[in-house]
Amino acid sequence: MKKLFITLLISTTLYADEVDDILRTLYNQEKTIKEEKKEDLFSIAKAKVEKDKLEELFNNVLNFYADGMYNLAIEKSKEYLSKSAKNDYKRDYIYIILAKSYYKMSDTENMFNLVKNLDNISIDAQYKVIQIASLLFTEYKEEEKNNYLLSLIKKNKNYKLYSTKFSYINYKGVDFPLNRNAFEIKPNQKIIGNIYLYVVEKDQTLFELSRELDLGYYEMKYANMDIDPFDLRKGQIVIVPFRKILPVDSYKYETIYINLVEKRLYFPVLVNNQSYIITFPIGIGTDEAQSPIGTFKISEKRKDPVWYVPESIKKEKPELPDVFPPGEDNPLGTRAMRLGNTTFLMHGTNKDFGIGMRVSHGCIRMYNPDVEKLFEVVNIGTEVNSFEKSIKEATENGKKYIEIDEEITSFPSYLPVLYQKLFKINILDKGYAVEIK
Repeated sequence: MKKLFITLLISTTLYADEVDDILRTLYNQEKTIKEEKKEDLFSIAKAKVEKDKLEELFNNVLNFYADGMYNLAIEKSKEYLSKSAKNDYKRDYIYIILAKSYYKMSDTENMFNLVKNLDNISIDAQYKVIQIASLLFTEYKEEEKNNYLLSLIKKNKNYKLYSTKFSYINYKGVDFPLNRNAFEIKPNQKIIGNIYLYVVEKDQTLFELSRELDLGYYEMKYANMDIDPFDLRKGQIVIVPFRKILPVDSYKYETIYINLVEKRLYFPVLVNNQSYIITFPIGIGTDEAQSPIGTFKISEKRKDPVWYVPESIKKEKPELPDVFPPGEDNPLGTRAMRLGNTTFLMHGTNKDFGIGMRVSHGCIRMYNPDVEKLFEVVNIGTEVNSFEKSIKEATENGKKYIEIDEEITSFPSYLPVLYQKLFKINILDKGYAVEIK
């Protein structure tokens, strides 16, 4: 009996010791968990404070730049780069602000250092920095620095250089250059084209270059905001903005869509069971003589048209003759097509400028080579839809894009305030599709 009691006592003592060990372990674990949670909360709070400070720093950069305080914008931009992560998308905008600030300060040396370190920003942002840097280097005749840029864009396989050597599609016997006037499109695709870098081949104006590239004046101007439109220089690098969001969600083949505020015409066609969008820049009516909005049908086609000057225009310009015969002085250019039973025409031009601008008395003005091609592939009865769409949006490959017309004065409430400000101070470009992150 005594032996049994001793055995039970020992067993009970051992069991109590095990319980104590378990309790002690649980206590230590709970204490560790609490300490870890405390550390986690501290880390979260610290990260939030750092994020808020970085956000405040970024806003300071924007405000200093917007107020023309370029030295402070540069100083705070460098501070932001030193504190932000390499994958921070806002570094794109910081680099563009640095480039624009160096340009404003005529600082070629710091600009040169900037373009040698573009690896951690997007291709779009690299294009902007290169374009601004080239503008500065060509203005100050820094040939060696600009040659570095020329070498850089030719070596980098990620860069798209615009070439005037094209492949073509043939539609109804007319050749349309791909990636210029014709763009292949797949079902549900909303974005066509790309943005490119282009090396100016001779001293010229932006009007002349826009015509050569078959773009509207303001399309080119807003993609290259700081340039002097009357002083493009040989060797200067510019951005060519062919990346567009289609202005309609669904379309009918062989129907003309005119987005007046965009100053661009779209014409979907089917060639060998493949869909294409044919597109041209246009000039439109002024605020006082606006182009028509609505659905029309082409009711008349005239080759080498005679222009009978309307009375309203004669009152404005009494020196004009009553009639302009066909020829190089005819304001209608080489072709004219009437919209329904209106006085409005889609026609060519006798001027070297005006496409991509509000310049006409309401007619749709086109470059002569463009209107001649369109004339050949549309018929009497072809439907024309004319409308105004200032903001276009699309999602492609998981990325969101927005295209805002250059004339817009107010932004939609759903567009984050950050992007509204970036558009307002021309850090983001208007007139072509830009990514919203």
